[in-house]
Amino acid sequence: VNRAQSSCSLNFSPSSPQTYPVQLNVSCSCTNPEAQAKLYRNGTDVTAENNQYVQLPAGTWLYVCNVTETQNYTGAEVSSSYIINKAPSNLTLLLNGSEKNLTIFTNTTANLTAILLEPSSGYLELYENGIMLDNGSSPLIVIKHYADPGLYNITAVYPETQNYSSSLQTLWLRVVNDTEPPTISLHASSQSLQAGERLSASCSATDDQAVLELNLTIDGEKLCTGNPCSAEWTAKAGEWTLRCTAADLAGNLAEKSLKITVSTPYRPSRPGIPAPAKPPVELVHLEPNKPEEIQVNVGPVRSLSLIAGKTVSGTINLSQKECPPINTTRPVYACFEIQHNLTDIKQANISFCVNRSWISAYNLSSAILMRLNRSWDSLLTHELEDNDQEICYLSESPGLSLFAILGLNIPRVCEPLERQCIGDVLQECNIEGTGWVQIEECLWGCEEGRCKESPECKEGSRICAENKLLVCQNNSWILAEECVYCISGICLKPDRTWFWYLLGIIILALIAFFGFRKRKRIEFEIVERKGKKD
Repeated sequence: VNRAQSSCSLNFSPSSPQTYPVQLNVSCSCTNPEAQAKLYRNGTDVTAENNQYVQLPAGTWLYVCNVTETQNYTGAEVSSSYIINKAPSNLTLLLNGSEKNLTIFTNTTANLTAILLEPSSGYLELYENGIMLDNGSSPLIVIKHYADPGLYNITAVYPETQNYSSSLQTLWLRVVNDTEPPTISLHASSQSLQAGERLSASCSATDDQAVLELNLTIDGEKLCTGNPCSAEWTAKAGEWTLRCTAADLAGNLAEKSLKITVSTPYRPSRPGIPAPAKPPVELVHLEPNKPEEIQVNVGPVRSLSLIAGKTVSGTINLSQKECPPINTTRPVYACFEIQHNLTDIKQANISFCVNRSWISAYNLSSAILMRLNRSWDSLLTHELEDNDQEICYLSESPGLSLFAILGLNIPRVCEPLERQCIGDVLQECNIEGTGWVQIEECLWGCEEGRCKESPECKEGSRICAENKLLVCQNNSWILAEECVYCISGICLKPDRTWFWYLLGIIILALIAFFGFRKRKRIEFEIVERKGKKD
């Protein structure tokens, strides 16, 4: 009786070749039922990995699947190679945080950073003109001072490893001498004033390197220093020169100036004769509920729109004022007063502008208008326009009196009086746009910034709202009962009887489940024994 022929099969999933990393499943099987199939990799017994997923380094792996000869079956063997290629590496080179070539000035520093992207960690080398600056783990950072002008080749290198190929990236660093002076921006609230009035001035400078020093003076009198800077000055009669000077790190100087003319206020020529009254800004006539636009340009105010409840005529006078004490830590830009003899003013829309340099100097997010009405009240304020010099706003006021423009250093997160739903809670944005305030908890739910209307009320009908049972009586929903659970207009009140009832159901379900599993296992064993006998 000859031995039966055995055969072996060797299968790879996924098929060769692959790129690192790869989860490899190698299955080895032989038709000899009297001996175990053996799996070898590069001569090492790895039968324990048969039909298991493993991760191998890059390389060529020789797999052998065999079975030994037994009394009734011949031996058999099959072999095959599996190739895992090295993965491509990837890195990035940053010069001062940018992946582009960089130009800097002499006597400044540059941040040279190499970051390994693939693999996510590993060893890097950083070179300048072919000379190694540093090496080590990613990210590799070198801060270097450049005193001399020139063109520098900066190269980051990832050397080849067992699993990854090498890669490099090169950028060019150009170091040049700084010959450009700073650029100055100088602003004054007015170039024509009367003695005793306050001049608001601000100055800032930008430079292609950095501003080292900035000074704001008026005819040699220092008003402020630092970039940016702003100051106020009490006007004195005469011709004045407002001057801003700036210097950069390379010693380049810049200067900008404005001529300020200060006149002497009118005085009566003979004692005892009063000075003529200043004429009103405007003679106005208002129709009921019809906006009337008044163009003004006094200090920061640009326009005024009034709405009256009835037909009314009169005069209106707008003037800048010294700001009284205001109980706030916010910076104050300016104050103005609107005097009038009009009646039944329902609403005033006031547009005003502030210098951008003031916003920058105090690191503000926006400005807001406040009105003195026994106490200082914040007014609803929206941004109108934004340009290189100014930022303009529009405020709504219920009346006219003394006003103050203040800065806001809290970023706006919403539009004033905007509404939103958070679950069943209705919220409204506060008047300054800096936060949300809860307005109402909606019984029937909240949607698109408003509470949903209640469902149709039919006499005697019942409905659940959260865990409340409501009953319709006299065309309105009345709270009938607080429920632990409310479902389809029925209150559920779990007690101890419910608990034992539910526990009994769970126990019966578990008994049935395990009984079913036991019966299936017995049926499987009977079928298996019959198969072996056959």
